[in-house]
Amino acid sequence: MSYEQHMSRRELENTVSQLLEYEGWSRRSPEPFHLHFCNLQPEGGTTGSC
Repeated sequence: MSYEQHMSRRELENTVSQLLEYEGWSRRSPEPFHLHFCNLQPEGGTTGSC
């Protein structure tokens, strides 16, 4: 994500955890919400955490 350089490691891990939790809830929902992850960098901390 484009703002991850402004986050501590703990904040980044919490953000990834929350996004993954939401994605799981949405996937199981009868009316899932379409979630698009934008600006993920291959060398960034978010892709390694997923």
